[in-house]
Amino acid sequence: PAAYRDNPLIDACGPILGDRDLVKQLLSLPPLPSCSTELAPHIAMHELANFWRLHIPTAPGLAVAQTMDMMLRQGYVHRRPGDPVTRRMLSGLPAVHTETSPIQLAAAVCGMSGMGKSQAIERALALKQQVVVHRHLPSLEGSVKQLVWLKIDVPESGKLADLADALLR
Repeated sequence: PAAYRDNPLIDACGPILGDRDLVKQLLSLPPLPSCSTELAPHIAMHELANFWRLHIPTAPGLAVAQTMDMMLRQGYVHRRPGDPVTRRMLSGLPAVHTETSPIQLAAAVCGMSGMGKSQAIERALALKQQVVVHRHLPSLEGSVKQLVWLKIDVPESGKLADLADALLR
């Protein structure tokens, strides 16, 4: 899309993957266990544990990855290093509305416990580097670290204080 062009913060997200490439990236096929009948039971248990790493993407899992990719990129559309509007925003001056003004996006992944919601989110995030170091960005001196994504688990207690503590950690 034209809105993504010439924005190093969006470029850091990598290419936009189609369904076929996305499935290849999300698919995890662990090595097959040794079929030897002479494996000791305690070794066979370790071989079988590799199946926990098996992941075959589902249609909802693909939708999660595609939605998260779109949301990440859209979050950078109005953040263009070197753009006077971005510098104004970073300086704390009042916002100037443009055709790339920020939009508010949110998503929810709902389902029963154990259905793979967390795994789908974690696998989608793993497609992106978490931290990208830019050696040079327009109007900035020196290298700059870009935190592309941050994942925080909601604490079991459900308390806001515990969530704030997890965020700070």
